[in-house]
Amino acid sequence: MLKILHASSTSVLSLISLFLNFLLIIKINSKYGISEQTDIYFFSVMISVFLSIASQLLWEAMSKYYIQHQTKNNVKASYLYSSLLNLTILLSVVIIIIYFILVESKVISDALSNFMNVYIFYTLLQNIYILNKYILNLKERYNLFYLFDIIVISINLAAVYLISFNNDILLLAYSSIIGTSGIIIYQFILIFHKYKTQYYFLFYIKSFREVYVNSFNLKLGQVFYLSKDILLSIYIQNLNIVGLYTLYTYAVKLIGLAYQTIQIPIFNKYIVILSKLLASRQYQQVTKLLYDKITQTLLLVSVSLTVVYIFLPHILQILLHNITEAQIATTKEIYVYISFVTLLYIIIAFTERLLSFAGYYREVLKIGMFFFFITILAYLLTDTKEIPYFLSLIIIFPNVIYAIIITRFYLKSNLRTRL
Repeated sequence: MLKILHASSTSVLSLISLFLNFLLIIKINSKYGISEQTDIYFFSVMISVFLSIASQLLWEAMSKYYIQHQTKNNVKASYLYSSLLNLTILLSVVIIIIYFILVESKVISDALSNFMNVYIFYTLLQNIYILNKYILNLKERYNLFYLFDIIVISINLAAVYLISFNNDILLLAYSSIIGTSGIIIYQFILIFHKYKTQYYFLFYIKSFREVYVNSFNLKLGQVFYLSKDILLSIYIQNLNIVGLYTLYTYAVKLIGLAYQTIQIPIFNKYIVILSKLLASRQYQQVTKLLYDKITQTLLLVSVSLTVVYIFLPHILQILLHNITEAQIATTKEIYVYISFVTLLYIIIAFTERLLSFAGYYREVLKIGMFFFFITILAYLLTDTKEIPYFLSLIIIFPNVIYAIIITRFYLKSNLRTRL
């Protein structure tokens, strides 16, 4: 009963986090408008998210190892956490150094670097913050996972609402750093004081090699998949249309609300049931679970996305008072293409999680590498400023191929034959 309550409260908190994040975007637009400043902010956030995911290459698969050591020998659990924390900090510092080298080489525009020169330090804090969130989650502090996000977003909201004398978007870089720093201090108090974790100045530990290797294999596939978002962002920035990236962000956030409101509760339940079925070797039930959850999610998300699309012009006019008819048309166009990709991703996400749980890390990585290859190839062969054509070739085509390949692999895998 307690597990059900924890899962329900976590889902509610995740939805609150989504809502507050969207509210923050609305407030940012009302203060700064659809402008170059908002484009820079949203593009910087995307870069930061990608870099934080890249840092998880070090520790994504650490959960079962940490739990094993925590229950048997807390000293080894402390060794593992210290190693992952130190490696995360080291990687983040290297990223910051590389960034400033790129700035000095004039690879990054002056407009973007003015914001990123401050915001890049948030990458270091965010990487520590995310690692600590997962560690505390393994200590069964489930609600803190999204509660921390809610606090950081609320601080950014307060900064935008209360500090009205400065219209510089740089304000959000400072508020993000301050809010996240405060949360990290509290996380460290919990980890080191409440849970008696010891800190050791250790980096690579030979006995934990399996953790590093499996984490790399597991997360690199996701990094490859997210390459499409980086390429799309670069493409939009290169069009030099002021406000276009902001419109793209709104389309994605509206889809995210429609999608995640449905997907999060279903996916959380799917993971719990899937873990139990695989642990108890009830393989005959796994395929039915996979198909049922994919079908249920596809149906409900399709309805949700359609409803949002019908009212999209009215929603945009309420949220963005200065939006033009041409900008509404562009946002609707982007919305349709990203919605289709979202439906494809439902198939990919459920199937990929099953394969990962079953131990097919390398196979999932190889499929991700192939997706990355065809995405890059399509990008290099494309020379167009027509958004629909670009989205079709760079975003939809690779995702269709990815969904087909990962589904076929599952159907032909040893796991499938056992089912």
